[in-house]
Amino acid sequence: TVEAWIKPTNASQTDPTVVSVWNFPDGRRSWGIFGDTGGSATAFDGTIRGAVSPDGQFATRTEISGTVNLHQWSHVAFTRSGNTLYFFINGVLQGTASYTGSVYSNTSDGIMIGGMGDDAPDIRNGWDGSISNVRVIKGTAVYTSSFRPPTEPLTNITNTKLLCCNNSSTTGSTVTPGTITAHNGPTAS
Repeated sequence: TVEAWIKPTNASQTDPTVVSVWNFPDGRRSWGIFGDTGGSATAFDGTIRGAVSPDGQFATRTEISGTVNLHQWSHVAFTRSGNTLYFFINGVLQGTASYTGSVYSNTSDGIMIGGMGDDAPDIRNGWDGSISNVRVIKGTAVYTSSFRPPTEPLTNITNTKLLCCNNSSTTGSTVTPGTITAHNGPTAS
């Protein structure tokens, strides 16, 4: 399960990244939640997608999408239970997809929030807006049917591997597998 609260504030952004282990070159793509502009630099219409790759390649990805509104907070969640992927926006199931086998294990890149790339200054597909309460859970499909989005801050539940963007510091966290580094000047509010 990968989830977060998001608030996009700019329609002029290209395929903005919410949270992922999905580096730009083929062979290093694993999973993520992204905005989708179809490659256009000025056409972010609020389409958000969850995607996974079995082999690190873009062409073999499986994805599900839905739409959020600019300048409004939305809860997004992408889960896997058995051989089914689920994608939710504000607790409403946007779709499912069949997915067998493993998700590509990208051991070269860490989890990135608000962008993708190797490291500064090579960070691409930046998120222009706010991201809050990012939670990554490995081994538990928290959501498999429509639900009421949480109204309280997310908590550390069984199998939580990352829980961050939930306090007054850009690098603060409740659960993290390592050090969080801020790049490109994010601010906490």
